[in-house]
Amino acid sequence: MTERSQVEVTFKRPIQQIVFPGSGAYEDLCGKLILCCFLRLDFFAVRTMTEVAILACSRTQDKRPFVRQCSTLPLPSTALAESTYIADVAFNSSGSQIATVTDKCFWAVYDVSVKMTQSSLTASGSLELPELSAGERRSGWAKIAWIEQTNDLLIAESKGLHLLNFNVTSEII
Repeated sequence: MTERSQVEVTFKRPIQQIVFPGSGAYEDLCGKLILCCFLRLDFFAVRTMTEVAILACSRTQDKRPFVRQCSTLPLPSTALAESTYIADVAFNSSGSQIATVTDKCFWAVYDVSVKMTQSSLTASGSLELPELSAGERRSGWAKIAWIEQTNDLLIAESKGLHLLNFNVTSEII
């Protein structure tokens, strides 16, 4: 039997991606710590072409499922002005930060607090992409991923891989 949330969460544009925070390095943990690690993952991000929303899951007092929108990421104005769409989004392993990349390789990192229902821009920028040969074009395809051990970001775009030495710790708890 499936249950449906009583609150509808809708978006102006079609949903392109749903992303959950990583579960952390649970292979090093055991017993109750693993359970705690999984129980804290009660939020996720929804990406459309033009927005990223952070949503939280819970249950009402009568045990019915409930989804609420916590915040929408404030996209940097330069990314909005020069980009057509948000290409990808990824949480860091703890779920305290989320990164986005656009089709023109503008990237942004946000601190996320579901408890405080807020998110704030921590850092942003754009990749300096190498010039292409005559007749070559970039497709607008881009993916972003966190490198857990160093807290750096890896951005893949249609013509190459780029490593961002990004090491800003989360300020929101």
